[in-house]
Parts: sequence; structure tokens; C-alpha cells
Amino acid sequence: MAKIIKEHGCFVITNGILPTLKSYLRLINSIEDFVMNYSTLIELDPELQAIHKVKWNEILSSLDN
Repeated sequence: MAKIIKEHGCFVITNGILPTLKSYLRLINSIEDFVMNYSTLIELDPELQAIHKVKWNEILSSLDN
């Protein structure tokens, strides 16, 4: 795993994505702050395509309803 991290700059999730997400999401103190900060990152990320940003906005809109 250390070799993969060093070569590719990413982590290997060995226990599955959902258990890992649950583990990290429980550490978030404020969902509102998280969503706001994540939205800013999406907005500023030059590698994301417009379709990804539009979809994120649709997700946010569905949460407001």
C-alpha cells in the first residue's frame, strides 16, 4: 500500500468505500459547513467538467426542497 500511495498519491481503501465514508462522515461537526466548503472546492476545481458542477447544484437544490 505504501508503494501505491507514494507512486500515485492516493490511498487504498481496504475495508470498502461505504464503511470508510461512514467512519469519516461521523467526524464532521457541521454538515452545513461541510457542504458549503465542499461546494466551494467543486466550484474552484479546474479539472471538474461543467456537467459535474451542474449535477452538484441539482443535488443541493433537491436538499432544499
